[in-house]
Amino acid sequence: MLGVLIASGFGQALRRTLLHKHLNQFVVTMLAAAVASSLYFLIIGASYLLLKVNIQHTAGYIASMLFLIPGFPLITGVLDLAKLDFSSGIQRVAYAMTVIFCATFAAWMVAAGIHMAPEAMLTPNLYPVWTALFRLIASFLGVLGFSLLFNSPIKTALTTAFIGMYANTLRLELIDFTNIPIQAAALVAAFVVGISAFYFSHLCKCPRIALSIPAVCIMVPGIYMFRAMYFVQQNDIISAINWGTQAMLIVLALPLGLVLARVCTDKEWAFNQLPADDRR
Repeated sequence: MLGVLIASGFGQALRRTLLHKHLNQFVVTMLAAAVASSLYFLIIGASYLLLKVNIQHTAGYIASMLFLIPGFPLITGVLDLAKLDFSSGIQRVAYAMTVIFCATFAAWMVAAGIHMAPEAMLTPNLYPVWTALFRLIASFLGVLGFSLLFNSPIKTALTTAFIGMYANTLRLELIDFTNIPIQAAALVAAFVVGISAFYFSHLCKCPRIALSIPAVCIMVPGIYMFRAMYFVQQNDIISAINWGTQAMLIVLALPLGLVLARVCTDKEWAFNQLPADDRR
């Protein structure tokens, strides 16, 4: 986690600097991903040589680049499609997918250069109560970071972090202790985020979308996307389709959960708006 903190911090600083110089966004994304992932490997390598820390790299490697995930255009693009605003939705989704492709491609290039393959995820050897507690803390800090990256005021960011804290922990606990599919767990968690954002937006007097989008960004399956890209480059098309399909279903489940929450709480989403001449 310390390696991720340092690597992603440098990557975000580079991205911010280059964007202020008006460099092409896709080039900036690839450079930031390459710098963050390379620095992470240097930190992990030094930890192994100096402290003999035996660490599997995949989780931290992907986490060091999650700040590049374009949460707002990705989620709001699907929301636009749900409201039949196809022109805006297609543009936003296309932009988000291009950014994700640039980030994962740069990550794969770095991984290929050091001959790293995706590894199985390590499971912490903790009591379930401690695991849930650490997930609450990590989810709060992660969502707080996403919200601040989106330039939210501190009050809005703290409220978003509180929502994401219990929603993301609920998702992970459902995956661990029930037979629910990962995609269904993401949908349930996103629905909880949407309902919570509806109530907290009135209390905080802030836009509902400013609370809901950062809270679900932490649920975007970055590792699945990287694995899909890795297996494409290895010509293992079956594995690439498997991981890519799972990532796509999770990405679709997140805005779908928000849409269901809007349908339950907003009549403009629940009913089609008819033209004036057709209203009775």
